[in-house]
This record gives sequence, structure tokens and C-alpha cells, in this order.
Amino acid sequence: MASAAVLAYLTEGRLEAFKVFRVSGYGSR
Repeated sequence: MASAAVLAYLTEGRLEAFKVFRVSGYGSR
């Protein structure tokens, strides 16, 4: 599976974007 690839991609720099999204209030759902 492409789990490792996705994880690497997320940790590549998407983590910051995800954090911003969560702070925005989108992850409140």
C-alpha cells in the first residue's frame, strides 16, 4: 500500500498546513 508514501508526503511539509487547518477550526468537526 502507499501508506508509507502518504506518510512521507504528509511529513514532508503537509503537517504544517494540516496544523493551520486545525487551528482554523476545520478540524473541530
